[in-house]
Amino acid sequence: MELIPPPILANILSQIGEQGFRLLGPFIAAGPTMKETVYLREVLVKADLSEFIYNGELVSETSMFKPFLMKCYEKGKITALFVESLQRLTQDGPSQDTLDMLAESSTLTLNAHFAFGMMLLCCGAVEEDSYVVEAFLEKVTDLIEGFLTVDQVELQIKSMGASGAGVFYRHFNLIQLGLICKLVHPTSFDICDHCFAFNYAVRFLNMC
Repeated sequence: MELIPPPILANILSQIGEQGFRLLGPFIAAGPTMKETVYLREVLVKADLSEFIYNGELVSETSMFKPFLMKCYEKGKITALFVESLQRLTQDGPSQDTLDMLAESSTLTLNAHFAFGMMLLCCGAVEEDSYVVEAFLEKVTDLIEGFLTVDQVELQIKSMGASGAGVFYRHFNLIQLGLICKLVHPTSFDICDHCFAFNYAVRFLNMC
């Protein structure tokens, strides 16, 4: 006889997962029945996966947490969509399906919004990127927050295992983007939208 009805158990596990995905580990290891309950959609979509955003090593193919991430991805967890699509784009190169997946998750955080803009630019979608980057810069309170967000995304991509193999070289449209503007920016905090996008796109291009 089951001690806890399945719907109640799923609700309990959902609340536990909201405190951090690692807390679900003991329940996965507890046996097939508990593991099956953890992997229910209503549990996984509520699991806190924010650690995957700030620690790209968790997303790598060799990570012990990758199978759990993929379970969340299969259930449509938006954080899983973001980190998985970002890894695929930066390591395998552009594909429309992966870009669409990243677009779907771009409202998750400022990190996701910026990453989507840079991936559009690296894939040659200059016009679309200009709107995304402009919207990103409008969302940040100031350029300091913008730079901090960019640094987090850059570190995330590096820790995911970006190889510098040049996966975007055939797609990056330098001519359409244009060179850095002729405005004089006394400090980095005076940088214009165009130069902001250009500088970081080149960095991401070389990194991937």
